Amino acid sequence: MAKLYQKLQNSLTSYENRPKTILTEQIFGESVYIFRGQHKEIPAWYYVLVPLSKVADAEALKSDKSINVTDFGRVIEYLNNRGNIKQMFGLGIDPPKMFQTWIIEHYDSASIDENISLIYEKDDIRLCTMQRAIPQQKLGIFLRYHRKERFHYIEFYGDWKSSLAYRAGIKNFDRIIALNDVNIEKDTPNQLDRRFKTDRHLPVQMLVCSPATYFHYRSNEKLLHSDLPTVQHLKPIYATSTSNSNTDTHGISVGNESFCAVQWENSNIISTVPQSAIFKSPEFTNVNDVCFIEINGQYRKGQIIFKGSRSDCEKLKTHSVSSVISNVFNTLSNLFIRKIPNVLDSTTNSNLDFAYDKSIPSLDKLKTDTIQVQIAIPDANNDTQCVRSVGPWSATMKSVESSIHTTYIQMINAAKHFINIEID
Repeated sequence: MAKLYQKLQNSLTSYENRPKTILTEQIFGESVYIFRGQHKEIPAWYYVLVPLSKVADAEALKSDKSINVTDFGRVIEYLNNRGNIKQMFGLGIDPPKMFQTWIIEHYDSASIDENISLIYEKDDIRLCTMQRAIPQQKLGIFLRYHRKERFHYIEFYGDWKSSLAYRAGIKNFDRIIALNDVNIEKDTPNQLDRRFKTDRHLPVQMLVCSPATYFHYRSNEKLLHSDLPTVQHLKPIYATSTSNSNTDTHGISVGNESFCAVQWENSNIISTVPQSAIFKSPEFTNVNDVCFIEINGQYRKGQIIFKGSRSDCEKLKTHSVSSVISNVFNTLSNLFIRKIPNVLDSTTNSNLDFAYDKSIPSLDKLKTDTIQVQIAIPDANNDTQCVRSVGPWSATMKSVESSIHTTYIQMINAAKHFINIEID
């Protein structure tokens, strides 16, 4: 029997009998199944394309039941190198490795299951955000690629209901549109895998949609993107432990003394925020972490540059504002300085306190890159102030320039009386 089995295996894997061309094309919704059993008391196998409607029946089969495999789907056929039509059938427990590889290369895994409807009713597009506790933490998903239809999709594994991905609002078999604001629809599987492996310490933000929504948009040649009015911006979630499974997180009580100074993404603005607003567990929140932060019901990305008390964060913010504006006048060519008689004698007070205008960088105004700074010259008999606003509108700069601090110090030290600054 062993010799007969070996002879059959060798005949299947000979050059003449190797698959050359697919004859049985896979239809959307079909899955490849291998049926193992016995043919005339000899172990045998078939590769069959099983439609979605038959998957549950196929998986419920018992090993002692006699069946006709064609009752469950279509046996895969191919053209071999001799030009003969052959079925994906053979004797033995497992198909030869060459056949297994050929199936993997030419057929796709199921991209839907019996719980998925392909009937479009309304948009189901979600922006889902996840924050790992540690970079090596898993999200609980496999990244799949449908070669024929050319789309990326998600499949859960393991204890998926406690995974980060599921808690963030991702569903089984969701189609992936974008990763961290980058459209990945034209990525190869390797390119998408590299994106996931890069910057694992950063939050993961995925734009996904249901299979029905994806099919609807593709059929009508419409683009899917995060600016569509129907996109659901779901609340970010974060891991509360270093394990790959997490239970749902309840509100974490954070003391009044726990604050962070945060520099917002694509901005020089620094704000003080409580730890409770940061979507990362306090015990895993570190300086230099990039996290999503809730501000007035909105979610914005920022980098933590300091942790401590509120007053310490405010001091850092004030110092940062002063340093940011320290070189502005290098780019201003029409600066005129005139002295006006007698109010402040700089020789009587050389220690100057600098303060920003607290009414300006409030949380609801963080959407602009404009910083308005007020420099106060302390004097008991005088409330004179020098004010300069710097931003793209005032100095045509993409980023805030910075030498005003030094210039003001020089002006004040050299002044005998008033200081008046005019900019044409």
